[in-house]
Amino acid sequence: MHDDWQEAERRAEKAHELFERGKWEQALAELQAAVKINPNNHLWHFDLGLTLDQLGRYDEAVGAFRRALALEPEDIESLNALGIDLTRTGAPQAALQHFERCQQLDPDYEPSYCNRIMAYTDLGDHEKAEEMFYLARQLSDECPFCLFNLGESLYRRGRLKDAIGCWQQVLNIDPDHGDVHYRIGYAYRDLGNRRAARRHFRAQLRRDPGHIDALLEQGRLSLENEQPEAAREKFRHALDLEPASSYGWSLLGEAELAIGNLEAARLAMERSLRLDNDQVWVRLGMAQISMEEDNDAEAARWIGEELALKHDQLDVIEQAASLALEINEPAIAERAARTLLAQEPNDVKGVQLLSVALTVQGQFAEAIACCRKALALEPTNAATHYRLADLLARTRQWADAIVAADAGLAAAPADLALRRLRRRLRLASLPGPLGWLMRALLFR
Repeated sequence: MHDDWQEAERRAEKAHELFERGKWEQALAELQAAVKINPNNHLWHFDLGLTLDQLGRYDEAVGAFRRALALEPEDIESLNALGIDLTRTGAPQAALQHFERCQQLDPDYEPSYCNRIMAYTDLGDHEKAEEMFYLARQLSDECPFCLFNLGESLYRRGRLKDAIGCWQQVLNIDPDHGDVHYRIGYAYRDLGNRRAARRHFRAQLRRDPGHIDALLEQGRLSLENEQPEAAREKFRHALDLEPASSYGWSLLGEAELAIGNLEAARLAMERSLRLDNDQVWVRLGMAQISMEEDNDAEAARWIGEELALKHDQLDVIEQAASLALEINEPAIAERAARTLLAQEPNDVKGVQLLSVALTVQGQFAEAIACCRKALALEPTNAATHYRLADLLARTRQWADAIVAADAGLAAAPADLALRRLRRRLRLASLPGPLGWLMRALLFR
C-alpha cells in the first residue's frame, strides 16, 4: 500500500509538470491514475477538474469538482470552479448557490462576485449582474474578468459600443486576456464595421492561432465581401483543427454554394447535419441547392424543416421567408414571417415579407395593414409605398391609392416605379368610360 501511495504522489507531481507545459491529455492520464490509486485526495480531484477545463470537457470537470467538494466541502476554490463550470454548461441558477457559499465562507473573496456577473447575465438579470460588478470593484478595481463579464452583459442588451468600451479596458489591463479580441471583433461585426472586426479577429489569431471561432468569423467576413474562395480556405483551415465543428461544415457548404460547387456544398452540409441535426441554416443551404437543380418541391421541404427547428435566429427565419417566396410558396413564407414577428413584432423586413406573402394569397386587407405598419416603422421605404398604393388600387380604393403614391413620391421623388404607378392611377381615376377602360387595362 505504501508503494502504491508513493506511485500516486509521483503521478500527481508528473501531472502538475505536464499541466504547466500545456500537455493536457498526458496530465489528465496521470491524474486519473493517481486518483484511481488514492481517491481521497481532494486536491487531485480539483486538479483533474482544472485539466478537464483546459480540454473543454466542462461536464466532466463538474463531476471532478463535485468529488473534490465531497471530500472537502468548504474548499472555496473548488466551490468557485464548480460554479464557473455550471455556468458554462447551462446551469447558472445552480452556479449561484456555489458562488453565494463562497461569499459566506469569505466575504472578501472577489471571484464570488465577479463570476456571478456571468451567471446573472445568462439568466437575463442584468441589473443583478451590474450589482455584482460594483461589489467586485470594491474589492478589486482592476479585475479584467469583471470587465469582460460586464461587457458580455452589455452586449446581450444590445449596447454594443458600451460592451466594446468594457472589453477595451480589459485589453488595457491584460493585453493577452482570453477571447477579448474575438468578442470585440464580433461586436464590431454586428455594428457593420468589418474593417475593425477583421483587425480584432486577426489580433485574436496572432495570440491564439488555433482559435476556431476567430477563423470562422474571418471566413464569414470574406463571404460577406463576396470572396467565397478566400472564405473557403479559412473554413478548411478551421476544420483541419476542429473537424467535428458542425457550424464550420455549414459555413464551408455556404462558401461552396457561393462558388457554385453544388456537390461539394451538399457534402459539407450533409456532414454538418450528421454532426448536429439541429444546426441552424443548413437546411436553407440545402434548399438553395434544390432550387439550383429546379427541384422546388424539395426546396420547400427543406425550408419547412428549417422552420420546424423553432430557433430564434431571425436572419435565418427571414431568409426562409424570402426563399419560400422565390419558389412561389406563399403559405410557407407567411408562416416564416409570422414566426419572425412573434419574436420581433417591429421587424420591418418581417412585416414587409408578410405583406408580400399575404398579397400573393389574395389576402389584401391584411396585406394593406402590414404595409401601413411597415411605413409607420420606416416611412421613407419607396418599395413599401409602391406596394401599398398598388394594393389599394387592386381593391378599387382609388383615392387612397393616389394618396399613397403621392406619399411615396414625397419620400422618394426620383423613384421611377412610383412615378409610373402614379400616372396609371391618374388614368384609372378618370371619370366615365375612359376611366373604366383604363382600370380594366391597367389593374386587371
